[in-house]
Amino acid sequence: MNQAPNLQPLRIPSGWNVTFNEWRAFGTENPGSWLKEDLFQAIQVQGDYLVDAGWYGTYPDGEFIVQLIRGDFIDGHVLQESRTKSQQEAVLALESLLATPNP
Repeated sequence: MNQAPNLQPLRIPSGWNVTFNEWRAFGTENPGSWLKEDLFQAIQVQGDYLVDAGWYGTYPDGEFIVQLIRGDFIDGHVLQESRTKSQQEAVLALESLLATPNP
């Protein structure tokens, strides 16, 4: 699998399988060229949870949305959601959800 250059550093604990990651670090190129709805997704290895992150809207007017979902992305139930324009806050929200042993 080819990985995007300059990926955003993320702390991902054991117990999660990253199924998609194209979240790039800011400062590497024009954010508007890579910000999209599908940036990151991980599935809990033993459990029924999914963490999804993406950028919704056009840059710079959109926002990051980070969600904890029970079940799958299409039919699952959103348990927690964070919305922010700050990449740093979105990363912290994502890492917090992944660090929760039993969401």
